[in-house]
Amino acid sequence: MTTFSPTNEQQIALAAAEAGEMLKIKAYAGAGKTSTLELIAGRFAHRRGSYRAGEFGSGAARRGHTAERCAG
Repeated sequence: MTTFSPTNEQQIALAAAEAGEMLKIKAYAGAGKTSTLELIAGRFAHRRGSYRAGEFGSGAARRGHTAERCAG
C-alpha cells in the first residue's frame, strides 16, 4: 500500500465510513477509487468488510484485492 495525502473527496469518504454510512463511489478510471478503498480498509483493518466493483480488471485486482478481501 502506498502512502499519499488524501484529496478532499477521499477525506469525505473516509469520514462517512467512520460514521458508519454506506458508501457508493462512482468515478472514471484513474480517479483514485482503489486508493480510496485502501485508505478506508487501512482504517478498518481490524474489521471485516466487503465491496463490489463493476469492472474488476482494475487497479484493485492488480493490487491483490478480491471481492472477499478488502483490507490488505
